Amino acid sequence: MKAREIMNDIIGAEFTAAHPDTVDTLKFGDGEKEVKKIATCLCATPHIIEECAKWGADLVIVHEPLYYNHTDEFTETPLTLKKRAALEKLGAAVYRWHDSAHFRSSDKISLSFMEKTGLCGDFDGDMRLKLADCDAVSARSLARLCAEKLCVRYPRIVGNADFAAMDILLALGMRGDRCFKNFLEDDSLQIAVCGELCEWSDCEPVREAAQFGINKAIVILGHAGSEKFAMDTLAREIDGKYGGAKAKYFDCGEVYTYAD
Repeated sequence: MKAREIMNDIIGAEFTAAHPDTVDTLKFGDGEKEVKKIATCLCATPHIIEECAKWGADLVIVHEPLYYNHTDEFTETPLTLKKRAALEKLGAAVYRWHDSAHFRSSDKISLSFMEKTGLCGDFDGDMRLKLADCDAVSARSLARLCAEKLCVRYPRIVGNADFAAMDILLALGMRGDRCFKNFLEDDSLQIAVCGELCEWSDCEPVREAAQFGINKAIVILGHAGSEKFAMDTLAREIDGKYGGAKAKYFDCGEVYTYAD
């Protein structure tokens, strides 16, 4: 099958029609390329591009943009020229799978998070997860769970780490300041699990709320730590589905290097 045909099925014609400005489009290469090997990754870093080339990927599906801005507009800089040269050497078609992962009746990134961590309950399809009474968790136990199941090296906690809660906000990836302002003001939400956020505007109010005795906490996983596992889920779902093409997940790791 051709790369274009595979991605049309993954993204869905109905989704594309309903979201004409979606970023889920061909980002590099030829959509008519015949595909025998499909690589998935969160970010197409230089190391990932090199690994995909060694494996012989014909189609690379990324969650995040190639050129460091949401719409993937190419601005010529020494860095972006190196990136483009690496992609040309790879020779694969590169498509983005972002909007059609998030903006469905059930967010596929959140569903993958629940699958990987084993958390379950009443999920609203977007970001709210209500656990059963017997499954109430603390921010500290959630952080430990994510460290173990998602291989996040150092989850961080803001606020009261030890009260048990059933109402969890899955603010995975980057959701913006408004999301956390709403979280702080919504008494029905007590713990948020997030990717990245702004410390002074999003974290500081939660820390101070906890010091006033208000049960609020945020577990911070980092952007990659909060989403990259979903690209592994995608690879497993599509392996062999399209004309027998193999699918393989490539892990870009966390963005940080740690002193220890």
